[in-house]
Amino acid sequence: MNKETLVAMAADFASFLISEGFVGKHKARNIILYGSVPRGDFTPRSDVDIFVDIEAPSKKAEAEANSLADDFCSSLWFQKWRRLGVKNRISCIAGRLEEWKDLHGSISANNILLYGRYSGMPEGRMMSIFSVENVRPESKRVFVQRAIFGYKHYGKIYRGLLGKSGGERVAKGCFMVPVESSKTMAEFLRRQKVEFRVFEASIPG
Repeated sequence: MNKETLVAMAADFASFLISEGFVGKHKARNIILYGSVPRGDFTPRSDVDIFVDIEAPSKKAEAEANSLADDFCSSLWFQKWRRLGVKNRISCIAGRLEEWKDLHGSISANNILLYGRYSGMPEGRMMSIFSVENVRPESKRVFVQRAIFGYKHYGKIYRGLLGKSGGERVAKGCFMVPVESSKTMAEFLRRQKVEFRVFEASIPG
């Protein structure tokens, strides 16, 4: 399992928190991935550690964050990541970051910002992470794949949208591009009537 896949899965969880109304209800300022994944020393048994920085922390918000992490790992959202071999579970803490003195230093040193603007973090590359799956029929899947990832024909390499934009393939059906290229990629997928999800993350460069 590579780091980029776990980052993409964590960003998917951030989208899940938004869609479930947690971010708006608790006025979340930032959603931060920290711990072993940003450091790169994770194992297949490591938790994917996420801190949701909220304005008004409470026991209720903490319990809801834990519950949503469990819901995500048993939801259809997570099935894609399970098919890609992800066995790591989400560990989610919700609170005011300034009040978590034991975590503040660790988070500031090794983190990936999934949502918000946390000024205490080192700057990184803002990337748009796309998740695409179940493209049918086969002829359409091949066309879309070649257009995005490029292909080789009679020894000649044809670059796709990903290569032209400086993006990277993360896993099957998942790739990321610089945010400035996000609109071009999204417009292409819409023209081809391909369903996709997209979310942004700050990736240390």
